[in-house]
Amino acid sequence: MRRRIIFLVCLTFCPVAPLHAWNDTGHKIVGLLVYERLTPAARSNADALLLAHPHHAALLAKNAPADADLKLWVFLTASTWPDLVRPAFGPNRKPEEITKYHRGDWHYLNIPYIWPADTARFATAQLPTGGELLNAIARCRQILGNRSQPAAERAVHLAWLLHLVEDLHQPLHSSAMYSARTMKGDQGGNLVAVRRGNGVVKLHSYWDGALGSGESLKFIREIAGELRREHLQDARKSLPELAQAITPDAWIKESYAAAIETAYAKGRLEWRAWDDWEKKDKTGLKATDFPAIDPDYAINARVVARRRAALAAVRLADLLNELLKQ
Repeated sequence: MRRRIIFLVCLTFCPVAPLHAWNDTGHKIVGLLVYERLTPAARSNADALLLAHPHHAALLAKNAPADADLKLWVFLTASTWPDLVRPAFGPNRKPEEITKYHRGDWHYLNIPYIWPADTARFATAQLPTGGELLNAIARCRQILGNRSQPAAERAVHLAWLLHLVEDLHQPLHSSAMYSARTMKGDQGGNLVAVRRGNGVVKLHSYWDGALGSGESLKFIREIAGELRREHLQDARKSLPELAQAITPDAWIKESYAAAIETAYAKGRLEWRAWDDWEKKDKTGLKATDFPAIDPDYAINARVVARRRAALAAVRLADLLNELLKQ
């Protein structure tokens, strides 16, 4: 099995020709690694900008743990902020002052992937590539790097940049899988149902939680420490992709390759449509009627997710060290 895992990881990360992402925990784990890698000047400038963020008090500094450095906590929460401003309905409805910053199509780029067994169905189809992820990252870099922009505007785009580069490295933010069961695309795994333990989850949600789901700062520090030891002691040597792919366009091609090779297992993943689960009360389907994630898949997903997170941390720190050096 070890040989199979190594082989799969090599396939995933060889250079290829060319919505939430991670849960809040995953974003904060990467954010912590980024914060540690900032130069003193970049860190100081990031801290100062986030003080000017329009939601600094209402969202970023809210619920800071007693043992947390407030500046660090604000930075970590900033990496989750674009998810915090998503609209909610019913009793959890958020005010317009919060949701006006929401940009749903910034979080993804849906590059089409055709399920191998259904290739013939789409032989003549013109499949769209949806989402504004790469354009949004370019906009954030431009505004953050422009010191003539208002501090609040730069702070908003700093939070977006953190979040989006992290999103980009979650494989299922790069793809839309087309099949006989998802004729209009699977929305990055959101229309694919698999079984994890005793419950049924969306494939996208499975990958969102691949870095863990502990909410405490202690948990975040523990996982960040593991990633630091695995990949970041000598990042340039441990992660050769850093030299091979140096633009967001290249980074998303990496994620797309990882989506095909690992998330969809090159068409070997067993799954059912999420619609089947939603109709379970009418059809009588049970969780056990849905394919379970097998142990090899779970191991491979963990390996790939942790490597993607480490790459995101180094790349983000490099970006911010350049954009916030003065």
